[in-house]
Amino acid sequence: MVAAVGFLENNGAALRGGLMWLVLGVALGALIGVALWWWRRPGEVEYIAQEEERADDDEAPRRREPVIG
Repeated sequence: MVAAVGFLENNGAALRGGLMWLVLGVALGALIGVALWWWRRPGEVEYIAQEEERADDDEAPRRREPVIG
């Protein structure tokens, strides 16, 4: 809002002040966003070996097709 008023009044000092606050807010928001992402990121993920994954597939029950009627 300050920047809009400064632009309409051709007041460069108000425009620079508003722009400074805008840049400060963007930088602060980015820092907080990165900090929250870093804090809430998942830890080390345990990977499942492909042999274990294949063994689970072999034990799956057979799929039954739907019957109409």
